[in-house]
Amino acid sequence: MTRSQTFHAITLFCAAALLSACGGGGGGDATDVNPPPVFTQPSDYVQKFNTYLPLTTGSAFTYEEASIGFEIPETTQISFERSEGDLDIYTLTFPLGTNSITLHISSTPEQILLYQIDGPIDVDSYSVESIKLKNPIQFYPPTSAVTNATATVSGISANVSVNYTSSNANLVFDENYGMLPTLEIELVTTVSATFPPVSETFTTTLELAQGIGIVRNQGSYGATSIAYNLKGVTNLPATIWFNNNAGVPILASSTDQFTINGVTLKPSLYDLLNEAEINDLEWITVRADTASDSFIVTMQADNDLPDTLTSVEVVFERKSDALRMSGNVTLHAEGVTQNNPNWNAATSYSF
Repeated sequence: MTRSQTFHAITLFCAAALLSACGGGGGGDATDVNPPPVFTQPSDYVQKFNTYLPLTTGSAFTYEEASIGFEIPETTQISFERSEGDLDIYTLTFPLGTNSITLHISSTPEQILLYQIDGPIDVDSYSVESIKLKNPIQFYPPTSAVTNATATVSGISANVSVNYTSSNANLVFDENYGMLPTLEIELVTTVSATFPPVSETFTTTLELAQGIGIVRNQGSYGATSIAYNLKGVTNLPATIWFNNNAGVPILASSTDQFTINGVTLKPSLYDLLNEAEINDLEWITVRADTASDSFIVTMQADNDLPDTLTSVEVVFERKSDALRMSGNVTLHAEGVTQNNPNWNAATSYSF
């Protein structure tokens, strides 16, 4: 059954994901790990979304324009429905000059795909109002391909050719929201039509953080260029940071409890889906505390404690309606604190 869903606010013209592993110094053993949580945990955890693009209905991102610090207002997404079997298609909308662009995408552990683009995008004397792809553009895994599409250009229906290339690299995001290991995705797309005579190349560069999504958007679309950095999230768990002090993890955030919009995320209302997978890492523990009705994160000295900037995705599910949402716990590289450019390589974990 096809489902129509909505997603966080303001994003750009692509998305993707990639993982790696890492290790580091430290000491201690399994006796340092907190006891397991006292609540019933769902079994047989299965990842639903790509770890770098989790999609949650009703959530929103606030970005600031990197060049002048202009805050982009949050936007409400429009539902979209397609006949794609059991695949969920989400709509993402972001501002482009005085206009906006809506993307219709899917996110699974294996792939991130783009199905349709709604403009308008101004190109020379024409306006590209929509592009419906015959075969979806593959953001992840990286690839190069040519596909056909039906486009509406200045009110005229046109058959167009879409040539695209996607590539990726591991980087570090270090802006006002906080320091995070990221996956950078660059997408170069050329759209060509004989009539109306249109040939335009769009370039988009995104940085995606595990358990969060798009934290930096940069792109060039016709006559308009954009550059946005993540400033905050709404209706999603706030990121929790730790410092690595010579192999000893120390809480860097103001709380070790997961919160949403400043309110404690409660085990009485949510399940923690990938608890066992997280705690198997041994240097990090996420547990439900029944006394405070909260989810608490701790890190402990361990031989496998990473000494590089490292993120772990934490996946929750609301008991009332099975709505999933992801959070992020990040350990700074050893000796590195927020907004320090002397970072090491970045690592992320997925399960």
